[in-house]
Amino acid sequence: MIKDKRPSSFLLHISLLAAWIVLLVACARMGNPDGGPYDETPPKVVRTSPKFGSANVKHAKKIIIEFDEMVKIDNAMEKVVISPPQIEQPEIEAVGKKVTVTLLDSLKPDMTYTIDFSDAIVDNNEGNPYGDYAFTFSTGEQVDTFQMSGNVLNASDLEPIKGILVGLYKVDSLQSTVDSLFKTVPFERISRTDSRGHFVVKGLSPGQYRAFALKDQNQNYIYDQRAEMVAFTERILETSSKPDLRPDTVWHDSIHYDSIVMTPYTHYYPDDIVLLAFESATQDRHKLKEERPIPQQFTIYFTAPSDTLPKLTGLNFNAKDAFIVDASKKNDTINYWIRDSLIYNLDTLEIQIDFFATDTTGTLALTTDTLYLFSKLTKEKIAKQQQEKYEEWVKECKQKAKDARRAARKQEQTLPSPSLQGGDSISVNEETSAQSNRPLL
Repeated sequence: MIKDKRPSSFLLHISLLAAWIVLLVACARMGNPDGGPYDETPPKVVRTSPKFGSANVKHAKKIIIEFDEMVKIDNAMEKVVISPPQIEQPEIEAVGKKVTVTLLDSLKPDMTYTIDFSDAIVDNNEGNPYGDYAFTFSTGEQVDTFQMSGNVLNASDLEPIKGILVGLYKVDSLQSTVDSLFKTVPFERISRTDSRGHFVVKGLSPGQYRAFALKDQNQNYIYDQRAEMVAFTERILETSSKPDLRPDTVWHDSIHYDSIVMTPYTHYYPDDIVLLAFESATQDRHKLKEERPIPQQFTIYFTAPSDTLPKLTGLNFNAKDAFIVDASKKNDTINYWIRDSLIYNLDTLEIQIDFFATDTTGTLALTTDTLYLFSKLTKEKIAKQQQEKYEEWVKECKQKAKDARRAARKQEQTLPSPSLQGGDSISVNEETSAQSNRPLL
């Protein structure tokens, strides 16, 4: 008797059932299954609205950038810079394969807008950054493309300063009063330094400019607080460019390179701006601003340190034991996390705040103010985001299930069908061999 070594039809069905269970667990985790090659490919842009580099964009205040895979935004508040600067902070979000930027300020006429994402856009799974990406459009007839670049250093030790704002004013009829502009008028074009202290201001029209750097605490793009670190240069900066070549390495693998090619590009000048930043020795203490980015949390900013925390009194709720307080070391940035859902579900929090501030004589005095805190992220917007994420997850799971069914059908086609009533199956060759060894009657 020949013993069949292959699994029975029953075992085959059990294997397929186990594969389906593994698939459902993978979908429930909303992530990629372990194993397989590591994804090192960054996401790619497939389409944008409006079209990249478009002119005469008059009313499109919502910019949509779609990628070939699911993406997320890494630290948008620090990395994404919009020029000209936006007094009303824009809404930046990533859902599925789309990044959406909603500009809340009115669009200025005949102006080139640049949304510099730096390396904030990464894929959803491995965190591969898209790279130095900047989206540009213009409300006028043409898109300005000139750039200026350089570095910001700390004047005390010449170390690079990360995250400081760099702004430009165009030198024109107001040239004689350009220094006073720094204290009264927001920057015309802006950038932000990276970890090396390097900056690139993009979207410039031809002309001459003056450059300043500012550690902007209240995000109004002017120097109005003595506590803010500043830098400036007397140098007049004029836009220019020329064709140039840069070496690019073609890699054979992760260790060995294949060749070095010279790639043509446009070299923009000046690219050697150096700004030395310093801060005032004296600091007045005032309340800079307050914000409530989500219903459950709000933050209060001050211009200088303090030994004590402000006192909060709820005007439309009971503030006793209502918060978890997360204050900075110097008590100049204080985060309040709301414990009770009945409180953070209020559309507006009315709060009386008592704190010490510098008065007109230069001394600290107890000051009282009233805050009206509206959440930037409304309940409707939270529900919409959750719904969009759920729909993307369902779509992804359906695609995985479809792929699994296709793979199961392909596997069934490659396996022999059962030929014995008991459920066991043997191949044609084995059946022929068994018949040849059967004793003759």
